[in-house]
Amino acid sequence: MFSTLAAWPAEEPFGVLKSNGLSTMGYALPAAIASALEEPARHVIAVTGDGGIMMCLAELITAVARGCQLTVIVINDAALSLIDIKQQRQLYQSRGVRYANADLAACAGAMGCRAWRVEPGDDIAPVLSEAFAVNGPSLIDVVASADGYGDQLMLLRS
Repeated sequence: MFSTLAAWPAEEPFGVLKSNGLSTMGYALPAAIASALEEPARHVIAVTGDGGIMMCLAELITAVARGCQLTVIVINDAALSLIDIKQQRQLYQSRGVRYANADLAACAGAMGCRAWRVEPGDDIAPVLSEAFAVNGPSLIDVVASADGYGDQLMLLRS
């Protein structure tokens, strides 16, 4: 999520919404739903981590019920990566920040969203095209590795 949003261009006011310091877990989906309801003709994209989406996954039902033109892209690394990085930087062991990889596409599908799961090495381009063509909400569960996040974070914040 950090790498994505650091490079995302804001070409107009409110073109990109993000929480202060990208630290508010669970912000992306409700903010995206609000944007989609405010501008129903505009297709909204939410980028979030797996921890953030799991905090508010049930909100997808609201997006379905309201017919939001919304695609949620979940970076699913089975970890609370930012907290993990902070623990490691303070020379603590990783505790309470890693968990089993959840099939978030299956969860979204059960709530009425069109959903796809993209594994490492899969081509995401056709999935993005399909998701953006959906009339209503969709979710793309992108399975990723947390390797390299610490280095990326240092580069982004320096």
